[in-house]
Amino acid sequence: MEFQEFTQKAWADHGGDAQGVADRLGDGLDLVTEVAQLPALAALIVHVRGEHLGQWSEGLEELRALSRHACFDSESDPGRAVYRNMAILHYCQGDIADFEDCLERGQAGGEHPRESCAARAYAIIASTLAGQARIEDARVAFDRALECASYGPQQGDPAALALAITGNNLACTLEEKEDRSDAETELMKIAALTGRKYWEVAGDWKNVERAEYRLAMTMIAAGEAEAAIQHASNCLSICEDNDADACERFFAQEALSLSHHTAGHTEEAAAARTLCADLLGQQEENMLAWCKTTLEKLDARLGVT
Repeated sequence: MEFQEFTQKAWADHGGDAQGVADRLGDGLDLVTEVAQLPALAALIVHVRGEHLGQWSEGLEELRALSRHACFDSESDPGRAVYRNMAILHYCQGDIADFEDCLERGQAGGEHPRESCAARAYAIIASTLAGQARIEDARVAFDRALECASYGPQQGDPAALALAITGNNLACTLEEKEDRSDAETELMKIAALTGRKYWEVAGDWKNVERAEYRLAMTMIAAGEAEAAIQHASNCLSICEDNDADACERFFAQEALSLSHHTAGHTEEAAAARTLCADLLGQQEENMLAWCKTTLEKLDARLGVT
């Protein structure tokens, strides 16, 4: 097996078997043949050992093994990426001095300010802690990421992409949380808004459209129906402006239907649901099952029999 095949399979498998993927992370190191491969393995270690399993010490030991690899170069961009990933797990474990040391070693330099590196680290920390249900700690880290990003990351700045991804992931995590506190609901909304803001910088129209979908679902979860309708409408408008495929339009209509349902707009919710059903038959084979399940859940919410 080659390195790329290993990482692709690990990402495909980790959602259903995080521990199984963790147990074979060492095999990935044996497949590394060049320094440029190290960041991909480091990110996989942080995500699986950290966000999914909370195994900080095990993850740190594997990251140290990366730093001992024959091809590791501490002065290269890939080498600095390994240090940044170490910083993330040190913070999550509570080793603040080691966090600061590794973050300093991981400074990327170049055209972006020093705050860019910190913003990226804190954003990933927030997502990692949220994955371990440490919501209050995640809020502290996310606030710190936003503070570090106050300089205004622009296109091409890795901090913008990190904040876009983290905003989306945090919002998703909190939408699914039962019995959210008021503080958690507020964080959920801030996260979704942050994702939308930074996908505008770091992504394309499809990223922005999906961020509007996320905002609609977040506002539904928060019980803010009018805001949800607005964001679902924005999502649909972006689809129409860019001649989006049936899959994107399906989920835009789903969000619009749920938003109207939340507002008590029975006829509008039913109309959007009908358009969802019409779009189901236009889906590509690889998306059909997912869309069918989504429509079934929508029908359950709307009471369609």
